[in-house]
Amino acid sequence: EVYERGLPVQAIFEGDYRAAAFGDVAELAHEATLTYRLEAPEVLNEPWTSPREDFYRMPAARYAAALGEVGRAIREAGGRVAAAADLTRPGGRVGGEHLRWWRAVRRFAGDDAYDVAAVHPYRDGAQPPHRSYYGVGSIARRLGCDVDRAREWAALRAECAGKPLVVTEVGFSAEYLDEATAAVYLWRELSECRDAGVELACVYAHDGPFGVLNRPAVARQLARFREERG
Repeated sequence: EVYERGLPVQAIFEGDYRAAAFGDVAELAHEATLTYRLEAPEVLNEPWTSPREDFYRMPAARYAAALGEVGRAIREAGGRVAAAADLTRPGGRVGGEHLRWWRAVRRFAGDDAYDVAAVHPYRDGAQPPHRSYYGVGSIARRLGCDVDRAREWAALRAECAGKPLVVTEVGFSAEYLDEATAAVYLWRELSECRDAGVELACVYAHDGPFGVLNRPAVARQLARFREERG
């Protein structure tokens, strides 16, 4: 339905994150990229930071292998490859360890293995451009650009070989903000992304605390943003 309405679709291809090879994911990625003319699908979702037991802290070498195998299939189908460089995840999960992991992925895979870098600039309930943390060691804080979004985007691009950035998740949790405030903050955050030259910004749409499907005021604000800013 989203595709038929002409809205951009961002796909994230997942599979068995413990597998030695990713042929099944590559086959799906090739077919879906061709069928839906996907622009830059992402290879796996939060391979280092996700708390799911089956792939928590996926080794850098294994993700590099997946990036290569699935990425080749995406390119053969005419798409660009988005690497899961979600360096802006909040809290302790993002600290120096994750930065070292991403740098190891780049060493194993090479920067030619991906065309764009996918990041998740959640603000943890803080008013954009500020950022609040329930952990330490984030990329922004480590590089001294906690409330300077221009510096934060520049730092992220530097860690991704200067590749274009896409935001494949962003949102404001109901655990931190009431619905009306979240709607205003989300508008500001999308504006920040657009002004920074981010190619695509996707709002997390599931019905959890960061989602919009069960939060009418946030959904209305998204619709208004689309009408006014395109």
